[in-house]
Amino acid sequence: MNRVKNLLMFIIPAGVISILLYDSLLAVLPLFILYPGFIKLIKKSEYKKRDYKISKEFIVFLTSMSGALNAGYALENTLEIIRDDLIKEFLSDSILANECDRAINMISLKMSFNNVMYDMAKELSNKDIDTFAEVLSISKNVGGDLIEMIDLTINQVKDRIETNEDIAVLVSAKKLEKNIMLMVPFFMITFLRMSNPGYLDPLYKNAFGIIVMSVCLVVIIICYIISEKIVDIKV
Repeated sequence: MNRVKNLLMFIIPAGVISILLYDSLLAVLPLFILYPGFIKLIKKSEYKKRDYKISKEFIVFLTSMSGALNAGYALENTLEIIRDDLIKEFLSDSILANECDRAINMISLKMSFNNVMYDMAKELSNKDIDTFAEVLSISKNVGGDLIEMIDLTINQVKDRIETNEDIAVLVSAKKLEKNIMLMVPFFMITFLRMSNPGYLDPLYKNAFGIIVMSVCLVVIIICYIISEKIVDIKV
């Protein structure tokens, strides 16, 4: 289903670009050379959303763990409580609730809690969980107040999320400006074709026109890549 959705998301704008720049829907076919890059962008966007969701859930994860430890539960016995709290907070959509089930099974096979957390961090590719696994390792090796360390980790995760949210708000206007600027060439071509039909005919159906339009498209794509790197600020 996702493949069909992604294909449609690519074909529709590619079709519009083909008509505007080349006056032919057949130009969609060579534009498919851009499809792998488009899929990469989609996956990157989905990964960012998923990673943000995991970090938000991880705050609940740690808060629940801290509460369970304060109540006298052993570290290995906190996972069921954490899972239940995650389901209450995020319903069945919780990513970490499913990971808790997997972690409970791993602990039942005599795997250490610390290794379980490292495995979870690797499985989810989340640096907050990886940092917490390091905190657990340090606490085990050199001692220290684990609950205090958990609370410090919670504050660090919250600060990072809030900082990224603040940055997103600050650059949102610039992202809008970027998108408008990238669309200006297509708006201009549409305006010229509607207001003065035939004005752009010398750029269609000939080698010179195809080269000119292709160069313009490449420049727009390069501008998009550079502008994305500029506004992609994260902590």
